[in-house]
Amino acid sequence: MKKTTIQDIAKELGLSRNTVSKALMGSESVAEETRFMVLRKAYEMGYAKFKMPLPKEVSEIYPKNSTRNILVLGRDSSSFWHRIITGVSEELCRNNCRLLLHFIDEETERRMELPRDLAEGEVDGVIVLNVFSEEYVRRIAAQGRPVVFLDAPKHCDIYLQYGDVVAPEGEQSVRKLVENVIAQGMRRIGFIGDITYCKTIYDRYRGFASALIEANLDRDRSIIKTAHVEHRYYDRQEVEEAFNSMPYIPDAIVCANDDIAKDLYYVLKEKNISIPKDVAVIGFDDKEEAEIMSPPLSTVHIPNKDLGIRLVQELFWRIENPERTKETVLITTDVVLRDSSVKSRAMN
Repeated sequence: MKKTTIQDIAKELGLSRNTVSKALMGSESVAEETRFMVLRKAYEMGYAKFKMPLPKEVSEIYPKNSTRNILVLGRDSSSFWHRIITGVSEELCRNNCRLLLHFIDEETERRMELPRDLAEGEVDGVIVLNVFSEEYVRRIAAQGRPVVFLDAPKHCDIYLQYGDVVAPEGEQSVRKLVENVIAQGMRRIGFIGDITYCKTIYDRYRGFASALIEANLDRDRSIIKTAHVEHRYYDRQEVEEAFNSMPYIPDAIVCANDDIAKDLYYVLKEKNISIPKDVAVIGFDDKEEAEIMSPPLSTVHIPNKDLGIRLVQELFWRIENPERTKETVLITTDVVLRDSSVKSRAMN
């Protein structure tokens, strides 16, 4: 089926292509009545490249089962992210929408290059799966499409200028895991994770810190590694350097995610340090390998597929309610207690 073009609309209305183009962009140089007429005709003809929220009077005449093109921007294609994308894909399919998936590497972001689909106006909404620079996010938002973000920078209000934020809960779940090791008598508890990077990791640190404060335990800065490093501790050498810089072996170490915990496992085993007998280890994400690690890793389970579904639902809500206040939505997570943080099991 041939796509409707600006020229098609112009011909149908007897207007110039330039006038139709400006009307679709929301230009005030076009009379309000003419803009409405162009938008209505464009909707009737199935035009799919709108660059502005449509007036309610126009959107209500468009068939509810019309196909939307939803752009998903990510950086990682691992199984963890695949489950989120699966949730996104299934929810879009249920709503007769097309998924346009693009992976943005660091060089593409540095060059401020946008996917052609977005730059050429082929999409109705955008879901951003990774934390990109504010400059890049600003450029995405400048295209005039509704945007929903999975996670945000440490200070979430930066992204809330441009769209809604959906994120997994982290503060209370990490707090519960830390309270568990404290209840076992552990007092010297460390942390590894770049809290300057994103809100979710910062929230996990807040949960760690609040558990210590509630138990009247000091936060020993010598075993807390939260400063920015080049690879944000997604690098075994950085994890090893973080551990080696600790003046003593903590009773427990909370890792900002399972990837960091996995690298810490390797570091500890190379040093013949037993988990959890010598040091308990806690992760976050509940990746597939967490349960089969030796010992199985205590972590926090994120319902990835449900998270993907919720991202789409939030985007649809935003498309239908462009003027409503921006939202931050937290998705419930589950604490998963396994052998890596239960010293009593290691003693048996």
